[in-house]
Amino acid sequence: AEFSSFARMPNPDMKEEDLSEICRQAVFLQKQALRSISFQLQVPDHSVMVHCDAQQISQLLTNLLQNAINALEAYYALDTSAADQVSPAKVIVTLEVRDQTVLLTVEDNGPGFPKEGRERLTEPYYTTHTKGTGLGLAIVAKIVEDHQGTLELGDSFLKGAKVTIELPISPDNI
Repeated sequence: AEFSSFARMPNPDMKEEDLSEICRQAVFLQKQALRSISFQLQVPDHSVMVHCDAQQISQLLTNLLQNAINALEAYYALDTSAADQVSPAKVIVTLEVRDQTVLLTVEDNGPGFPKEGRERLTEPYYTTHTKGTGLGLAIVAKIVEDHQGTLELGDSFLKGAKVTIELPISPDNI
């Protein structure tokens, strides 16, 4: 499915969308599905309007959250089917409004990105894992590029991985 999605990536259908709400929905779905991971959402109380393709931004968030979940499951040996499992696994999604941009970060307290080969993680089919297609971050990178944004893979203060996406803000927010 990821391969088909990547191969047929349509041009974005850009509209004014509330990025706060897109983040809320993506995190809500994960919270409901995975009780063994602590999901925290830090977004403004008000709408944050961005000229974007809501479906593609939702796909971007889903891919980033799934990457974090996969890393945390392996790192903490989580049994995600056990609803009452107590775990230190944590994912934080933050949305911050800047002067002309918004910063969207997804970070976790898993093993983090590898130091070696990190720059290749957004290349199609490149993966450091035994399972997976190597397309998740490539799709994220393509969506960010199509939205005239920037993408940075870094280290979280939680000692895990941190993905920072900067997107242009809609003039209505300025």
